Amino acid sequence: MFGFIALFRIPVQLTPEIQEVEIQVETIWPGASPQEVEREIIEEQEEQLKSVEGLVQIKSESYRGRGRVIMKFQTGTDQDTALLKVSNKLNQVPSYPAEAEEPVIKATGTESDAIAWFVFQKTRGDPANVVFEKKFIEDNVKPRLERIPGVAAVNVYGGREEEMRVIVDPSSLASRNITIRDMLQALETSTRESAVTLSGR
Repeated sequence: MFGFIALFRIPVQLTPEIQEVEIQVETIWPGASPQEVEREIIEEQEEQLKSVEGLVQIKSESYRGRGRVIMKFQTGTDQDTALLKVSNKLNQVPSYPAEAEEPVIKATGTESDAIAWFVFQKTRGDPANVVFEKKFIEDNVKPRLERIPGVAAVNVYGGREEEMRVIVDPSSLASRNITIRDMLQALETSTRESAVTLSGR
């Protein structure tokens, strides 16, 4: 009788639950190009984080205005301990650009897979093109979702990156004694845009 009851009541688990610890470090640097983020922030962080105890894999992603370092740890690593070690290593980064925000550390893993997807579509009759609303979503929608208790990370996919296009008139530049290099340096200093396309005419 007890064997018959146990047959239906004792749970059977073919694969054990294994929690993989994954920690992400995200740093925001408004207006910076992916190359600047990689050179000034990500490389400096990786130099310190690569020696964290228990680390088995480290990779990074650089985008316009932000960068992310993703670290995976050995199976069985205590998540809280790993978070503390990562935080201590980040404190050893010599310096950050003046406009960069403080790095944000997030713990993710097998239990932190996407729990919801939201698709943005324009309403009928709206002339706006939704693919150009990526910056609005990143600046307004994403932060509000991240503040919800229990949400570890919010990722935005699709859309188009903003770009500034400059059309150059060589004769006008020459009359003012301005070179292409001078103009590029002025643009980088004032706007720090990641994409500048020059077209001569």
